[in-house]
Amino acid sequence: MSTAIASTPASAAPRGDRLARAGRRLGFIVLALLVLAGLIGPYLIAHDPYSQDLLARLQEPVWAEGGDWNHILGTDQLGRDVLARALYGVRVSALIGLSVALMGVAANLLARVIERYRAIAYFGLVVILYVAGKMIYEGVIDPATGLMTLF
Repeated sequence: MSTAIASTPASAAPRGDRLARAGRRLGFIVLALLVLAGLIGPYLIAHDPYSQDLLARLQEPVWAEGGDWNHILGTDQLGRDVLARALYGVRVSALIGLSVALMGVAANLLARVIERYRAIAYFGLVVILYVAGKMIYEGVIDPATGLMTLF
């Protein structure tokens, strides 16, 4: 007696998997666009994000009444171009994000080394306690700069 078990084809993934893949693709596309805007955007914009033009302050964006293509996203209170400032801001944010990610990798590598060699961990603990004690002494008791000078 044989029973046939109906199986779904391998290409038909569950709905949750398809949504997860679509979400990852969308996230990757947005990230790629932000990186691209940060890399080549400042070279495409003619305005300096730091220069002020008080005669052009609080201009409307292109889609609003009175907006022009000279300042696509308009200007702020000091007449600085909002699009140029946003594109330069993307560069700074990307640099900070990359540096934090690299610090995380460095901390992970350091933790793995400390895990392997316990003597390094104990030596590091002694150094940390020494530095903390010295900082507490200088901040509280030191007659030249400490908190005790207030009393």
